[in-house]
Amino acid sequence: MFAAAGLLCLSRGRPRLAGAVFALCICKYHLALGFPILLVAQKRWNALVGGAAAIAILLGACFWIEGPGWPRRYWQVLADPAFSPAAPRMANLRGIAWWLPWPTAAEIVLAIAVACLLWTFLRRTTDLGLAGAGAAAGGLLLARHGYAGDCALLIPLLVFTVQRPGVAVWLKCWAVLLLTPAPLFLVVLVANKQFYGQLLIVGFVVAALLRECLVKRPTGDPPAQPA
Repeated sequence: MFAAAGLLCLSRGRPRLAGAVFALCICKYHLALGFPILLVAQKRWNALVGGAAAIAILLGACFWIEGPGWPRRYWQVLADPAFSPAAPRMANLRGIAWWLPWPTAAEIVLAIAVACLLWTFLRRTTDLGLAGAGAAAGGLLLARHGYAGDCALLIPLLVFTVQRPGVAVWLKCWAVLLLTPAPLFLVVLVANKQFYGQLLIVGFVVAALLRECLVKRPTGDPPAQPA
């Protein structure tokens, strides 16, 4: 909701308000990792200023309410294995890396690759709605804590893929498949087969972003500019 409201403010030429609204994503920050990349990649500095100010206020409120020791206690909760159980059931890069040798190193390498791909995509696209959909999907992949329900963040990118002209039929069919419960059933219910569901989800996001990075713009199409 906050991400959608922030995009709406950007589209209406209110970047600082948009940044303040994006800052409210701090309540689910691990799924909002793509939106700071969006603002930096598209050089929306006013939105970043608004977001930084709002986050400073929110963090100040945390110190006021919980006292100076809250960052340490919060980190202890994040580091508790019970906070993020069942890594092989996560539909993101951490879930895929769990099946690979040296999972931590594999996750770091995959995360860097996806972040670079997302950056390139956001630099190239001039469609704010598509940029927001890509940022949401990229944030889902980069998060270290995300499960089947969080895959709702993929819906905007799936719908854009189905509706946009010029997209390959195989990619549209892939999007339609992900709009069904089938991939999530693989991730959640089928023992020792979660990797295939994770590949379907992560692979689609990578393929969709890569397609947008490789597509040629019409001659004279201006680059993305700050709202």
